[in-house]
Amino acid sequence: MVEHIDHLKKVMESGSTAHYIVGNSKFYDTMLPVPEIYGGMFEAAGFDSIKVRTFRKRSSKKELYEYLVEARRP
Repeated sequence: MVEHIDHLKKVMESGSTAHYIVGNSKFYDTMLPVPEIYGGMFEAAGFDSIKVRTFRKRSSKKELYEYLVEARRP
């Protein structure tokens, strides 16, 4: 996924925004902060204006949600 996000800068126009819907995960009582991980990957690739917003509740475990991760190509 890191390579994918890194390559996005080559095909996106300056000022355009990438939007990804991702879900957090929980394994053996350990929450995996997927939205923050994606935000970090976008930041490392040089994107800016990174936003993470709750999109909707997932229908499985009560603490699981889907998030919208947005990042702008400078």
